[in-house]
Amino acid sequence: MRTGKLTAAVPAVATALIVAPAAVTGTAHATGPEDPLLPHPGPGVLRWIPERFGDGGAVSGGMSADRPTTVTVACQGGGEVLVTMEPDSAEAPAEFRAECPAGTPGTGSTVIPPGPERGFTVGVDASDQSVRWSLTVTVPDP
Repeated sequence: MRTGKLTAAVPAVATALIVAPAAVTGTAHATGPEDPLLPHPGPGVLRWIPERFGDGGAVSGGMSADRPTTVTVACQGGGEVLVTMEPDSAEAPAEFRAECPAGTPGTGSTVIPPGPERGFTVGVDASDQSVRWSLTVTVPDP
């Protein structure tokens, strides 16, 4: 498994539900958003990546000061993914692994407690470049 890491940063935003422009990395393939592993999560979404293969991630803003943030990944294709969520603050990164079966998708998730309003970086490190994954970052509605 590669140990590369995203290093870009986005400044915190003034309101928890405002989403700053985001950069997304990874390789897109033909199946695309019409067949995502994780469907669009609705109004509480800070970031949704419908499909990527191999390593990738995103940079965004909008973590809430008074509500938790949930990071969820679904993947398939054999192997596993390591997901790292790094808030743009002094907090330690949150990290979890998800198994990616060859057939049906596997999932993993973590919850980051409320903290100062801030941006974040999410990295996905796949054990193989053929692993397909989808990611959501959400906050509950107030």
